[in-house]
Amino acid sequence: MKAYSIFDDFGTEAAAILDNAGVELTIHPLGKPRPDSHQIKKS
Repeated sequence: MKAYSIFDDFGTEAAAILDNAGVELTIHPLGKPRPDSHQIKKS
């Protein structure tokens, strides 16, 4: 299973569909600055 980070403006219905499909999600909290390209790790 892969894990993905999504942002606060990602729809809750879409997040629920992915979660029910077994996709591990981390939702970036509202009001916190988004990471820039140097802070995002690629796997």
